[in-house]
Amino acid sequence: MSKEASVLLGLAAAGVGAWQMVSGIRACTGRREPHWSAQRAASLAVGDFTVSIPAGWRDAREASDSEIKELVANSPRARILIRETFDGDLVTLLAAPSEPVVTPAPCEKLVTDLVTVDHLTASNITQRSFGVDPGCAWIAKANTGLEISMAMRFHGAQILLAGCPRTSSVCDRVLGSATPTK
Repeated sequence: MSKEASVLLGLAAAGVGAWQMVSGIRACTGRREPHWSAQRAASLAVGDFTVSIPAGWRDAREASDSEIKELVANSPRARILIRETFDGDLVTLLAAPSEPVVTPAPCEKLVTDLVTVDHLTASNITQRSFGVDPGCAWIAKANTGLEISMAMRFHGAQILLAGCPRTSSVCDRVLGSATPTK
């Protein structure tokens, strides 16, 4: 399998799950106060990364609300951060295996291929750096009009993919704070 095909396969596996989770939780609209367990995580493991949880956000697995628990259970590969005062915004994180990607990452090709597989459109495709790792960012749009900021970070044989609210910079903060464990 070519390097590009291997990366695309990893992205597709991660991207489908991220899109489903973001779409699903966005359906739970409206500001409300979730019920939280007493345990509060400062970070979480996602593939070969440890991700710091930003101030004001919580690991969705800490919620005791049945709606949130059900959505989390439906995507066991995803790790989800939600605002402490839930307003429908969330960060979905997935890791997937990949061939190593060199700088600069071939963002235009990878993102175009990924959104084609998921029947989405992409705009604002840019190359990014997260620490010393290459990455990409873009806006994904479904035919329903839902738009989500997506970003991915390549580290060795792992991709870390994040889906975030369209108007938030939290994707960059989360991917930038992620520490590779390998």
